[in-house]
Amino acid sequence: MLWSVVIWQRGLLRKGYSICHGTAGNAYSFLSLYQVTQEKKYLYRACKCSVFNPVWAEGCLDYGTHGCRIPDRPYSLFEGKT
Repeated sequence: MLWSVVIWQRGLLRKGYSICHGTAGNAYSFLSLYQVTQEKKYLYRACKCSVFNPVWAEGCLDYGTHGCRIPDRPYSLFEGKT
């Protein structure tokens, strides 16, 4: 579970909101750990990942704004907005 420490310490990437490199992926990782371990710290961390900067939320459907990068496949399930 060392990888969860790395995710938490390094924080959110500014690559968007996707499962691949975004806030959803970070939250998903912590939710998965919570399901397996039932340790509340992972649920807390998942919630913290889902509460991101409101300025980023404005650009959620407008890639390239607010410092977020445009993904290689902006409409894919894994990397994009789908």
